[in-house]
Amino acid sequence: MTTVIADVITDTLKVPNSPSNWEISGNLARIMPHRSYFLAEVDQFSGMLELDWSKQVSGKKAWHKMMSYPDLGISTGYTRFGNTDIFGSAVGILPFMRWHWKKRERRTMYLKFGFGFAYLTKRFNELENPTNNAISTAINNYTRLEFGWEHHGKGRWSILSSISAIHFSNANTRQPNLGLNLLAIKVGFRRKHQSTLSELERTFQPAKKWQYYIRP
Repeated sequence: MTTVIADVITDTLKVPNSPSNWEISGNLARIMPHRSYFLAEVDQFSGMLELDWSKQVSGKKAWHKMMSYPDLGISTGYTRFGNTDIFGSAVGILPFMRWHWKKRERRTMYLKFGFGFAYLTKRFNELENPTNNAISTAINNYTRLEFGWEHHGKGRWSILSSISAIHFSNANTRQPNLGLNLLAIKVGFRRKHQSTLSELERTFQPAKKWQYYIRP
């Protein structure tokens, strides 16, 4: 995933007329205890602020069409977890891909997936924070799967709304590591530049035949 993103970003940066977009959004989220031995009691909501930059692939390589002309981007975010005295807050960076489909005159559905890293301020400590058995390291992976709608306004501005599943953990490099799973709803604003590809090309269209794409 990271290799593909690095390749695409390098490719799109070489195309001066390739469109770029800026987004700012806020999320209301809730930590979801997913094990019976998740010790901390969760009774507060979490909040997240995000700033995203994205750019559409140039469309000049075969795999651009094979992957249905996704947007590639980088998301930076600040999260203040509910029950802050236990879980603290997080600052993360998230490379992502986004696909568009079911495009209508005023609304487009999209799917966004990203994988990155985050720094968390609170973690397990036997004396000072014994109930946080979800996070035990400062640096963790940060994964997000988002399904949403883009509501097109006048000009280049649009409103985003989505639901997301978010995960923080250290990939079992240190225990305890139950991880933090959050469900979130998001509202944001996007400023987009005119696309160099047609709207038909930008819309996800399932292929009539199966296609396979493998990249180490």
